[in-house]
Amino acid sequence: MTHSDADQLLNNIGQFSLYTLEEELKRGYITIAGGHRVGLAGKVILENGSVKAIRDISSFNIQVAREK
Repeated sequence: MTHSDADQLLNNIGQFSLYTLEEELKRGYITIAGGHRVGLAGKVILENGSVKAIRDISSFNIQVAREK
């Protein structure tokens, strides 16, 4: 996956509005429609011991929600 591919996937997952997902990004995952989650791995930026942001995202872990 290229850097461009990762950016495109992240923008599609966030529906081109990553600002609204800022808190979820800090936790390292985004919850999408249907309850599915997309975990993110990248460079974590810390401020006073707390996650401020995640940059240079290099991999994704897609977790599909199961129906009950």
